[in-house]
Amino acid sequence: MKKSVRKLVCLVIAAVVGCIPTLSVQAAAVNAHAEMEAIQEQVSQITSDISEATPLEKTDIRDLVNYQINTYIMTEHEAEGRTLSPGEESAWIPLADLEGNCFAYLVPLVDQETGEIGYITMGAIEDGFTKYMLAWDTGLLVAYRELLDSTPEAVPVFFQPMQYGYLIDGEEGKQIFLMQEEGAEAVDITASVAENAEQLTASYQVVRSPENAARVESSLNMADQIQQSGSARGAARVAVEDVRLSCEWKGTDKFVPIVDNNGKTWYGGNQNWYEDSGKRSNGCGPVAASNVLYYMSRTDTKYRKLYPYSALSFVNFRGFMNIVYDYVNPAPFGEISLSSWASDVVRYASNNGVTLTSNIWYCTPPKNQCENFIKNGLKLDRPVGSLNLAGPFGSGQVEAWHWVTITKYFQSSGDDRWLGVSSMGQRRGLDWDAYYANMTSSLLDSGFAYFT
Repeated sequence: MKKSVRKLVCLVIAAVVGCIPTLSVQAAAVNAHAEMEAIQEQVSQITSDISEATPLEKTDIRDLVNYQINTYIMTEHEAEGRTLSPGEESAWIPLADLEGNCFAYLVPLVDQETGEIGYITMGAIEDGFTKYMLAWDTGLLVAYRELLDSTPEAVPVFFQPMQYGYLIDGEEGKQIFLMQEEGAEAVDITASVAENAEQLTASYQVVRSPENAARVESSLNMADQIQQSGSARGAARVAVEDVRLSCEWKGTDKFVPIVDNNGKTWYGGNQNWYEDSGKRSNGCGPVAASNVLYYMSRTDTKYRKLYPYSALSFVNFRGFMNIVYDYVNPAPFGEISLSSWASDVVRYASNNGVTLTSNIWYCTPPKNQCENFIKNGLKLDRPVGSLNLAGPFGSGQVEAWHWVTITKYFQSSGDDRWLGVSSMGQRRGLDWDAYYANMTSSLLDSGFAYFT
């Protein structure tokens, strides 16, 4: 072959080979664009009827907050000796669904002496849930304020019943982020939300109901009675049931009070304490088991061997969490089997010379049977593990697709019901009705367990 021909062939081959990276990049770009369009199509299918709801007046919401302060909140340790009130309306954070319809508010709780000490998430429509969650810290309030100052186009969104995020609607569609507390980097959960569009739609569909409308009306009537009586002491007597672990009563130690290296006292374990990133992601089940086992070890001498250390400390409890993790051994997406979790706890106990019996109840109607199961466990001074598999995205995120440890059940005469729980090392109050409705909307088996 002549040199000129060989040269021409080489040039052609080089040109073709040189095009391959470019074609690969172009193909990747086309695939990425198609994937993004598919994600946006799935997100657009997450709908609700919240846009048709009648908003509550803010004065009514304020009255409902005061009603909660004078009933459930005044029974909390953190409220002892404090004079609390809802923050100014200008400080409330409106929370919307993914279509931008406001159906809840993040309302600061203000102490007369020290200022903001927590928040309560209140319903904002006439036939929705009265409230959703109570927290005794202000990190979420601070994070939202910083977000809205820096990114005014962001829309705070609420994943019923107790997850928080924000939405940015741009040229390429909706971007959805998990709300992180102050200083933490935001997490883009758009793709995960899209994958769970069916479940998220189901969770929004249970917000409005005639039952909720009747409960809101009853709570407003009770709030009016309390205002007219002008007596917080009288309000305390509206409790129909107040069932707690022994540690929850005044003058007792807190539930699993772990003091970290900075002197902060936690309310149970936190999966973020695991050093391994995988364990941090899927470790809520082992943490709930660790909470239950430690509490039983310190409240009954026959269970003393359930905790292998002589003292409760941050280092010791984190070591205990790792021991229990190896028994529960959750899948990458977390422990989603109530019976498997309970069996693993029983097996750990047996290997340490303690005989336990698991008591399990799956979260199915009727609601009062689930309530009775929880109360039965608490009356025996047993923490109740609770698994909610109605997560709108991912796993290990706050109180959806997540394990918590129930320590208290409260019901007022206005039919307002709360659960006190340990989650991520924090004390949280969860609206029982919203939590139950969300759990029963799951395609998987959520439920409860305690041990005797």
